[in-house]
Amino acid sequence: MKKTVTAIAIGLLGSIFVWIAAPLNRFLLNNGLVSDSYFPEIAVLVMLFLILGLNPLLKVISKSRLFLDRRQLALIFAMLLLACTIPTQGLLRMLPYTLAQTTQDGARNHQLAQIHQDMALPPSLFPDRIVHGEDTPAATYFLENLPEGEPTPWGAWIPPLLSWGALLVPVWMLMIGLGMIVYPQWRDNERLPFPILALEQSLIGDITREKRIPAIFKDKLFWFGAGTVLILYSFRGLNALTEGGWPGFPLGWDLQSALSEEPWRNLPGYIKRTNKLFFMLIGMVYFMPNRVSFSIWFTVLAYGVFQMFASTYAPPFDSGMIGQHRNGATLVFGLMVLYTGRHYWAKVGRSMVRPVTNGEESRNRRAGWLFVLGWAGMMAWLMWVGISPVWAFALVFLGFLICLVISRVVAETGLPFVRIAALSPSWLVGLFPAGMITAPLIYIAGFLNLIFVTASRISPAALMPHAMGMDPEATPAQQRRLPSLLLPLMILGLVVAGAVHLGFSYQNYASLDGGTLTGNHFGSRQMNGPQNQLLSWSRGAHNAVDASTAGQIVFGGALALGLAVACLSSPAWPLHPVGLLMVGTFYGNTGWTSIFIGWVLKMIILRYGGAGTYKKLRNLFIGLILGELLSALIWIIIPVFLILTGADPSQVGRTGILPN
Repeated sequence: MKKTVTAIAIGLLGSIFVWIAAPLNRFLLNNGLVSDSYFPEIAVLVMLFLILGLNPLLKVISKSRLFLDRRQLALIFAMLLLACTIPTQGLLRMLPYTLAQTTQDGARNHQLAQIHQDMALPPSLFPDRIVHGEDTPAATYFLENLPEGEPTPWGAWIPPLLSWGALLVPVWMLMIGLGMIVYPQWRDNERLPFPILALEQSLIGDITREKRIPAIFKDKLFWFGAGTVLILYSFRGLNALTEGGWPGFPLGWDLQSALSEEPWRNLPGYIKRTNKLFFMLIGMVYFMPNRVSFSIWFTVLAYGVFQMFASTYAPPFDSGMIGQHRNGATLVFGLMVLYTGRHYWAKVGRSMVRPVTNGEESRNRRAGWLFVLGWAGMMAWLMWVGISPVWAFALVFLGFLICLVISRVVAETGLPFVRIAALSPSWLVGLFPAGMITAPLIYIAGFLNLIFVTASRISPAALMPHAMGMDPEATPAQQRRLPSLLLPLMILGLVVAGAVHLGFSYQNYASLDGGTLTGNHFGSRQMNGPQNQLLSWSRGAHNAVDASTAGQIVFGGALALGLAVACLSSPAWPLHPVGLLMVGTFYGNTGWTSIFIGWVLKMIILRYGGAGTYKKLRNLFIGLILGELLSALIWIIIPVFLILTGADPSQVGRTGILPN
């Protein structure tokens, strides 16, 4: 018990470090993201400090009394993962900046102010009143810097904290409950690989009182892979830091000049040009099912070739068609995942209403009620702000489906950098004629976009299965207790990380190198689309989906359904529908070449080395993953160190090793 309390205390300290360091690093120092992937760099940094630094020291000075074993380290890692969902891309990179910008826009635009007056949304949602011509000091100073001598208006943000917190808490309940439900089904019944979870378990390893260091850190192949990547990035980092004074090491290519004739010039740029390879993706493919990795690069490439021929021989090419294919495919993919697990969902439902007889049923009961109460709380909040019960149910279902899809994609592919670029609530609202929608519906759907879609870059729903499985020997009773720790942790993170954002945004309009705070730029424009949609609707210019767009959605859904059925029917079928979710997205376009290279290497190893060689080289590919992650951390820390020691922030280069 004492060790568990110690682990919780260490996890809490690590989480506070994440909530403070991640936003300051990104926004104030204009450095790379460190908490915004499904293998978050800052969480791994803390764990490496514990595993390789603090824990061996505790073993020596306390004779094992304070030494953290695998179970305690797993608990700390789980806390850090969920903590990373709060400070930047998971929520606070968008929400407060969007609230401030929409408040300011409404006060400066007469038409928007009138719409807000007609909507009669609860005023506690915003830091200031939205009245045309009226000053909005809390919002304006947040975006444009606080005048000298003015106190920080902390009090103006307490009503939004409570009002939006009343939505976020049930959202997190639903996500945590969902993760608890799907993990046993996907691990035991469907045998999904959970590649990132396997990697996380390798870091913790087989630590016991006798084995202070995980075996992987003693493996030569691991250090060969990690060292090679570290050396390559040392050249790139020094090149960026010295602005070209040190030789770089190219990790990409550009074939645009060679492919300048018809039809090749119409080939998308992401195929002709690769800015950088990602060793993390190359390494992660080693742990993906072959069908999944093949489907991602092949589908992205196939759509690029299709775009080339369509642009050449049937112009003009409608690029929006790809997005509608992706919407239809994502919808069907989520429904198929739900259908496949229908028996387990029914089992959870029975555990909720019947007397429990064992630890598994007790865990399922808690998971089910968390999920249901989260769903009900979200619906209640949506009806409080003026959404009809039918639309409230539809929006909650869509949010649940997005959470289910991103959880499945991460569990099946292990992609650390991925986001669901489909099924946004605003897209759903746009499918219906003007008479069936209302202004509050359009407006609130825009905020749900960022909570579910934009924030799916690091979703608690996808990380909760990792928290569940971090300790492979954890009993259902131990898994059952996780929400009692993780939900309050996230609520605390909202307060702490929110205060950090308010503090530096009111005091700093620009980052230390002179650039505009990236949070202001990215976060404040998240409601531009929904506000334009709202203005069009108010002028009677809203148009429901036409037959062509509907046909594209149906085509994408039918294609995904066909691929899903083929996968279920034959293990030898090569194409998985997950590839359709990647087409036309930043992550698919950026990562397909790395995934292709990883797939080729894996096929060569299996073909000529067999299963034995494949198993022996496992740690080499883990080394590639950790090497790139460590490189990213090193070349984030170096600029910080230089700034702290007196260097001019505007003269310190940024490396941008991992995608933002």
